[in-house]
This record gives sequence, structure tokens and C-alpha cells, in this order.
Amino acid sequence: MKKILFLLLITSISGIYAQILKDTTLPYGVFSTKYYYESDDKYFNNKRREIDTTFMKYQNYEGVLTSRNFYQNLGVSGSTSKAVFYEVNREIGLSSGYDAFSQYYHPSEKLVYYDTRSPFSQLNYVQGTTGESSLKVNLAAPISKKLGLGIDIGRFTSRKIAGRTGDKSADRLSSSYYLALYLNYKSANGRYQIFGNSTLDWNTQNENGGFNLSQFREKENLFDSLDFANINLFNASSFTNYYRNEVKIYQNYRISQDSLLGFFHEFGFQRCTTNIFIRPGVDSLGEKYFGTPSFYDSKNSSYSYRFDRLENKAGLTGKHQLIDYILFVKNRLIGSNLLATSKLVEDDTSYRTRVAENYIGADLRLKFLKEKLWLGLYAEQKILNSVSGCQDTTFKNSLKNDRVIDLYLGAPFIKIGYLYKETSPTVFQTNISHNNYRWTNVFPHGVQSSNLYLEFEKRVRKQYFAVNLYNTTLKHYIYFDSTKSVTQASDSINLLRASITTNFTLWKFHLDNQLEMAKTNNDTIFPVPSFVVLPKIYFGSKYKTLNFNIGIEALYVSGFYAYKYVPELNSFSTQRSYQTYGKPVVTPFVNGQIQNFSFWLKYSFVNQSIEKGYFTTPSYMGLPQTFSFGVNWLLYE
Repeated sequence: MKKILFLLLITSISGIYAQILKDTTLPYGVFSTKYYYESDDKYFNNKRREIDTTFMKYQNYEGVLTSRNFYQNLGVSGSTSKAVFYEVNREIGLSSGYDAFSQYYHPSEKLVYYDTRSPFSQLNYVQGTTGESSLKVNLAAPISKKLGLGIDIGRFTSRKIAGRTGDKSADRLSSSYYLALYLNYKSANGRYQIFGNSTLDWNTQNENGGFNLSQFREKENLFDSLDFANINLFNASSFTNYYRNEVKIYQNYRISQDSLLGFFHEFGFQRCTTNIFIRPGVDSLGEKYFGTPSFYDSKNSSYSYRFDRLENKAGLTGKHQLIDYILFVKNRLIGSNLLATSKLVEDDTSYRTRVAENYIGADLRLKFLKEKLWLGLYAEQKILNSVSGCQDTTFKNSLKNDRVIDLYLGAPFIKIGYLYKETSPTVFQTNISHNNYRWTNVFPHGVQSSNLYLEFEKRVRKQYFAVNLYNTTLKHYIYFDSTKSVTQASDSINLLRASITTNFTLWKFHLDNQLEMAKTNNDTIFPVPSFVVLPKIYFGSKYKTLNFNIGIEALYVSGFYAYKYVPELNSFSTQRSYQTYGKPVVTPFVNGQIQNFSFWLKYSFVNQSIEKGYFTTPSYMGLPQTFSFGVNWLLYE
């Protein structure tokens, strides 16, 4: 009933704005509504994208299937996860270092802005019989021809697989909330524009520690006992709460209409807060992680960590038929606080650190043959660090002047390049786990990562083909070893990865495939599956106003020694005891669409009666057979 009332409220809001900017000479709906990202409007690109009305994508709502990378998780959507394949990005400098829920973040650069002449809203709802529930709402409305506002709201919940008591709240494993507000404004002459946003992500997880496999003679017997609440779990009472808030304001001004010279300024603030409670009896956090025994209490092993980052970035930018360029300087002010077992107070400076970072950088693109060929260069260098507060001398010795360079050659269907990055050798600086300044590891080398890549994609009418090749090298890589200790690899790690995506159509039959193949020279430190394959075949047709698809899709991940989960750190570490995956997941589905309303139904893991279950992470099994359905409704005024 609440969801119906909520839907009626959304419809009413759309109706309130229905009279804004009405123009009988323009077609409204999908024709007058476009969308874009930050990168499309920065630096005078002004790129707009068509609304995607394809209804074949909605049933793949799980992050495992919707991102470029593949993730291992705790068997439940919305739970702690880890990227399986390493991806080198352009980010350097200090970060929160916490990525347990990064798959579910909504960073500002991925926020969708809507450019619309009439109010627009979208509702997406998903419900699964195993307790998964998702609700997403997007609202966008033009206040004037130059100013637009929007709001995004989202919520996702999931239940434990085992150890259920029948109490709905007690059986909940994870829940997440998302809220984003944004605005965009452009002057009448088009020479000045500003847009801003505020995003909030809040993730909560009641960790059950996974299954104690020693109680089963054979691991497969576990899958026959999921309905019993008294299954022996490693941990039934740990709790993690993660809060992330970002605010960003970007503005630019161009001197002339040809955009050859312009100025820009970007302000950003990020706050990440982590609260973790671990049941008594697990390994002491103690000196191993925090450098002092005062951080551990046998009756209440808990801690809270907060990371703040204030960033100002400014420079020159221009766009011309021969060159696009950005020259910038950037300053970051960073602060961190650590609290544990209520023995510490936030204003105690002995547990607080402050860092200032300064950068210079450039983003250039030379264009040839009427923009059919381009040569690009992105380079950024940190030129100065200053540290004060907790263990400032030790930490300062760990900081280096980070740098990144990305050189590439591109054409409409192909891009080849080389990306190199070097960062300071601190666990705090890397994005492999959550961490804090109390880890006093001082490693002798900076972490170096490089990626030689080739990306090709081509669409010919209804046929689509894409190939991505990556050769990644990691030197002095930092990770958690099997003893949960922070370790720096002495040898280089090489990762080869090939990704092939095809979408073929023959009459009314569609065959979509995604194949990931990977190889590593060190599967102890960085294990990867030999291949991941996601085939899909379906029949699409139309009956009167109903478009529909009937098909079947599958997921198969070759068995590999996936990282194990460490509840007390809310992170992952290496292991060589159990192989995960190795079982196919087969899912039949039905999709339908009537005008702007889409729906889908699917039955996941229909072959489990034959194949039994599988593990996504050691001691954590994937979802059992589950029926789920969803709807997506686009509303135009």
C-alpha cells in the first residue's frame, strides 16, 4: 500500500510541473528529454544523449552483471564486494581507502543529469522471493529554459541466506539508501554554465560471518540445510555501517563563442564515515592494525573512522577544431579521525591526522582528419605534501609525489593506449581495503601500476561487436595476506585480460554474449578466474501494443581461489583453502513493454536441483533458487 501511495505522489508531482515550459510546437516525451553526465558538459563539450528505451536491460539489476568489472560478494546482492579484475584508473592521492561497498556508490561523475523541456520521472522497482527489494526514483523538471532541477532516490535491501529466524528485521543482511540532488544552469548566450550536486550513500550490513564448513561432511550438504535457523555460523552479530556524502559544484566561462579560451573552477567535498562492531571472541584488532592495545576491548571490539576531503580545482580550458585542452592546478585538504571502544575522544589530536596535497595537470587532445583521428594525453603530478597530527613523521616518510600519465590514440571505433600510475606505498593510499593512519607500515617502494590497452567496438545495423584487451603490470602491490597482515609484494604481478561482447540478431532471435578471459602469473596474491561467460538467447516479438521477449541467460565463472572475507576489517585477504564458483547459473526470463511501461520476470538458478549451490566467497554461498520480478515506468508530461 505504501508503494502505491508513493507512486501516486510521484505522478502528482509530475502533474504539478506539467504546465511548465509547455510549447505546442514541440513533441514532448522521449523526443524532448535528453540526459548527460558531468564529463559531457565540462570543458564546453555540451554533449547530449538519447533516452534508452530498451527494455532488455532491466532484469540484470545485480551489480555483478551490470558493471564493466566482475565482483565477488557474500552471496547476497548489496553485500560487501570486491572487484575480481584489476582496473588501473587515473585517481591518485589520498582517498578514504574503503571500497567494500564501492560497487553501490553513486559518485557525482556517474550522476545522470536530465536536459528536458517538460517534467520527467522514472520509477524502477524490483522484488525477489529471497528477500531482495529495490526501489529507484528519478525526478527532473525545468524551472526555466536555463535552469533545471532533479532528485534521485534509491533503496535496496536483502536478507540472510542462512540463520534466518523468521523476524524480518533480524533476518536482514544488508540495506542501502541513496539520495542525490542536482541543478544545472546555462546563461542565455551559452557562455557561462554551472551545475552542482549532492549525493548521499548509506550502507548497512549485519554480518553473519559465513558458514562453518566443519559441521558438514561434504560442502555440498550445506545447500540442503538452508531453512534451519541453527546452522553453525562463524559470526552472527557483527555490524557495519558506512556513510558517504559528496558535494560538487562546477562552473565554467568561455571568452568567445568558439570556446578557444575559457576558465573553470570545481569545488568538491567528500565525507566517508565507517562504524564497525565485531562480536567478542574474534581476533584482537589490537596492535596488529592500530599500533596500540587501547583500541581493543574484549567486551566491545568496535571502532569508527572518518575521512574528510576538501578539494579546489581551477584552470584554463578550450575547445577548437584542432585541439581540446585543459590545464589545471588542484589543492586538497584531508583530515581523518579514529575512535575505538569509546576510550578516545574526537578532539584528541593524538588520533587525528591532517594532510595537504597540491597537484598540477593537463588533459590534451589533438584532432586530425576532421576529428576522425585523435591523439590524447592526460598527465597529473602531485608536487607537495604536508602532514600534521598523528605520527606525522612516520606518515610523511611514506608519502611520495604521486603521478599518472595516460597516452592514447583514438578513432571512432578503436582506441589504443598506455596508462601508468605511481602512488605512495601506504595502505591508506590504495583502494584495496578500508584502513586508517594507525597502520604504521612504511614500505620502501611506491606502488606502480601500468596498463597497455586496446578497445574496439563496432555496430552495423542490428549487429554489435566489441573487444577489449588489457595487459596490466603491478609492482610493489600492497594487499592483505592469508594471515590478515598488510604485505607488499616483492615480485611483479602480470594480469592479462580479454573481454569480448557480441549482440547478434537474426530475424526475431537475439544472441548476446559476454566472455571474459584472464590469466595471472601469481594466483596466490591476485587470483582470477580463467574465464567468465554470460550467454543470453531470446525471442522478441510484438502483439498489438505489447513488445515482449522470452529467453534464457546464464552465468558461468570458472573455479578459482577467491579472496576470503575478514569481518573485523570489512575487507578481503588471500587464501588457498577453497575454490569458489565453478557452477553454472541458468535463468529463464520474460520481458514486456507497453509504451513507456516495462516489466520482467525471471527464475534464477533454475538448474540448482541438479547442480546444487556454489560459493561466491569462501564460506559464503550464492543465492539459492529465487523468483524475482520488476517494473520500470518512464513518465513524461
